[in-house]
Amino acid sequence: MKKPVLIGLLLFALVFTFKAETASASPKDIWVPYTYPTIQAAINAANSGDIIHVVGGPYAPIMVNKSVSLIGEGEAIIDGKHTYDTVVDIIANNVVLKNFKIQGAMGLGYLILINASSCIVENNYLIGEDAFGGSPLMGVFLFQASSCRITHNTIINVTAGTDWMPGRGILLSLSSNNYIIANNIYNSYICISLEHSNLNLVSYNNVTPSQYSSSGTFQGISIYESSNNTVTNNWITNGTSSSWAIDVTSGSSYNLIYHNNFINNVRQARVENITNRWYADWPAGGNFWSDHVAVDKFYGQYQNQPGSDGIGDTPYIISGSNIDAYPLMGPCNSFEVQFGPIPSTQEISVISNSSVSDFQMDTAQKTISFNVTGDSGIGFCRVDVPNVIVSGLWQNNYKVLVNDQEPFYIRNWTSGATTYIYFQYQHSTKEVVIVPEFQSALIPTLLILSTIIISTKKLSHRKQQTNPFIFPFNPHKHQSSC
Repeated sequence: MKKPVLIGLLLFALVFTFKAETASASPKDIWVPYTYPTIQAAINAANSGDIIHVVGGPYAPIMVNKSVSLIGEGEAIIDGKHTYDTVVDIIANNVVLKNFKIQGAMGLGYLILINASSCIVENNYLIGEDAFGGSPLMGVFLFQASSCRITHNTIINVTAGTDWMPGRGILLSLSSNNYIIANNIYNSYICISLEHSNLNLVSYNNVTPSQYSSSGTFQGISIYESSNNTVTNNWITNGTSSSWAIDVTSGSSYNLIYHNNFINNVRQARVENITNRWYADWPAGGNFWSDHVAVDKFYGQYQNQPGSDGIGDTPYIISGSNIDAYPLMGPCNSFEVQFGPIPSTQEISVISNSSVSDFQMDTAQKTISFNVTGDSGIGFCRVDVPNVIVSGLWQNNYKVLVNDQEPFYIRNWTSGATTYIYFQYQHSTKEVVIVPEFQSALIPTLLILSTIIISTKKLSHRKQQTNPFIFPFNPHKHQSSC
């Protein structure tokens, strides 16, 4: 064999072997303290994509400079013991941080600092001020971060700072295209703050500003010099006379703020720029304001057609020319479900002056059900259901039962991709079920027909048909509004 040919074959074999080894490489599972004694040692030894499982603790603060996943197992704790400015410092892209208890930042420090993109911070419990030391300045601080998801975290007692630099549960600074979703934030001077940050989504969060002091200015959600953000489906509650539930100031423009619940706040909203919008088009509507006194006798884009639609007939005046043109008549609850032959996330919302609980969608039984509770008077619900579900579950024909009886008032309509079902009932605790229209009336007939069909099949020895596909579902309620 000639030498060039031999060399070529050897090079081909080396390249093939290298590619095969690369293709077969997969993320490693690393366990702390078993494989490595500390989290930082595990990060230092890891390759990008590795998964680091952490058991127990407490562990010392860490710098995450590789694209790894950090998963707490059991009660995994990272504790700065009030001697570190930053407890978790993330500077690599594509980092995942889940299931940790994080505490003990030095006064005016940070529990989590992210200066990276495409990171996920999920299901962590962050404690600011505790019995052993001062509070950090930030719970989660995104600085020049993009495309990150901060979701399902609990953040409490971030109460450091001054009037000009108050503590923040979550702060976005110079950050864009991030998702702040389904977090519970309590007793922070500012629960969620956007500063010089655009194109972010703030949704499904429960926030309560600090109750620690009667001085200073606190906010549930603050938007400062930030534009084109969407703030929706949040509950902002129990703000004091020294706080704003939401504060949109200093050049912030073209922000969309709708389907939030502003409940029992002494001061609901402050806004300086009329280019921000406080409602979606009818019939989706605006926000629920607990201090808004309105009636609902009309419906439609101009609220001038007889009939209720879950929207107040008069606008809510925020300040000056800033109005919510379609204020909701009750808090808005949101429920996510998986639906379809290739399951996708769909959202069903229930606007109601009743407390709503035990929401379920059963695709096998083709039902949506939930409980409503109220002390007295007339209760109402407006259930907003995607048309794909209305068609898939009920073939567009359905009926509403309240404690197995049809409600005394009901109307429905379709707009865009959504069906709106509005009904009223006498308050107490009741079960609401939406079922196919034919279900109760035709069940005996269907049973007789099915018996005849089964008998016919047995006599003729035909093959049985396969069972119909049942859409999978995984209902999950966010602790927030729709």
